[in-house]
Amino acid sequence: MLSKTLVYNNLTEDLADYGFESHEDYRFVVKQLIGANSSKRIKCISLSGNSGRRKTAFAHALGDALGFERTLYHDFSQLKEPEPELILPEPEKNIPRERPISALDRLISDACAFSEAENTLLIIDQLHSADFRHHVRIHKLLTDYIWSFPKNEFTANPNNLFIILISEEALYHALQKNSFKVWISNASYNGSLPSAKTLHCEEDLQPILDALAPIFSHLKITPTQSELLKLIDDIRHNIHTESELSQSIFGWVEGINHDDLHAETVQLLFSDLMPVLDQFLGIDQLEILE
Repeated sequence: MLSKTLVYNNLTEDLADYGFESHEDYRFVVKQLIGANSSKRIKCISLSGNSGRRKTAFAHALGDALGFERTLYHDFSQLKEPEPELILPEPEKNIPRERPISALDRLISDACAFSEAENTLLIIDQLHSADFRHHVRIHKLLTDYIWSFPKNEFTANPNNLFIILISEEALYHALQKNSFKVWISNASYNGSLPSAKTLHCEEDLQPILDALAPIFSHLKITPTQSELLKLIDDIRHNIHTESELSQSIFGWVEGINHDDLHAETVQLLFSDLMPVLDQFLGIDQLEILE
């Protein structure tokens, strides 16, 4: 089984290392995915939330952070594969053609085979684009460990196969009842910005962070550390006007609504911030001259 020590360690930092940043604590989600569970079924979580590919990024980052030996991925929104042309010798041209194996059947049969000996993560994305019959088939896989299609049947090892489902719409009821639902938002809010010390920046930046805090508080968004560092870099080198600051915030911080950012109340907060920014840039420029 997968190591459970990550449940109690720096999962947030581990996810960020693999491309997913958030202020949310997903350690309980990991417990649901890999923790001990007496129920006789394959462990599965289903991701819902704001539209977009952030849920996909979370699924892949979680698989990498937890160190799965195999990660298999299927996206139902991709165009269907064209059926390969079957060319037979002339004497055999009347032999019935066998239907080629679909990409989904091939992938899940591989996942079942790998799960016999390896910790295997199966990510099924854009499930709302799938025929309803696939929802039923996936439900059978979760409960009976069986994946079948004409002339083939594969059995999964429930101790080694883990599944993440991603959909923009509600799942088949029975399928949802057998998966732990997780909300992935485009932005998170924890009410405060990290300090200059936490960001490993000079203390002169603290007044700017204090002046930025009401803006993000009004927008109900807390930038991640990497987003803040990009914004700070712009403040150091590129920003001199309210418009430039507004563009930088919109450009770097995920989940910002353009109309909310340009609302009158927020623009007044920008006006309060600019003298602090001017003072910082003046001090910075004086130090450069010296």
